[in-house]
Amino acid sequence: MKRNVQLIVVGLLLLLALVGVIVASVAYSTAWGLFVSFLWITALAIPSILYRVNAINGSQMGWLLASDVFVLASFMSLALVSGE
Repeated sequence: MKRNVQLIVVGLLLLLALVGVIVASVAYSTAWGLFVSFLWITALAIPSILYRVNAINGSQMGWLLASDVFVLASFMSLALVSGE
């Protein structure tokens, strides 16, 4: 994938993280909502920023996003199971 297309994808992930923080803070007014907001930021925004400043390459970003999305999905499924 060309660098320009990769930067567009990473920028969209950063935008998705910001939207996720807003939705999580509106949907959950408890401490759990704040926790979900931090998960959105760590899962999407931080790898995006690292990639944009050339701190990591594309392969490292893929692994980082995959592990963060796995953690995010596990916490979200735990929240659904516990009924909160």
